Amino acid sequence: LNPISFAFLGDVVWELHARTKHLLPPSRVTSYRKNTEKEVMAEHQADCLDRLTQEGKLNEDELDIVRRGRNR
Repeated sequence: LNPISFAFLGDVVWELHARTKHLLPPSRVTSYRKNTEKEVMAEHQADCLDRLTQEGKLNEDELDIVRRGRNR
C-alpha cells in the first residue's frame, strides 16, 4: 500500500478510538458526533503528536516514522 492508503487507515483507527472514548457516559448522537469531530481534526492530531514528541514518549523508530509521514 502507498503512504496515502496508510494515512487513510490511520484516520479510521483514530476516529474509531475517538468514537469509543465518547460513548460513556451515554449521551445524544449529536453530542457524540460533535466531540468526535473535534478529536479527528488534523489540528488536534498534530497537537497530540507534538505533545507525545515533547514528552519523549516516542522511541527512535517511531520518530523516524513521524519524519517520513511528515515528508521531512
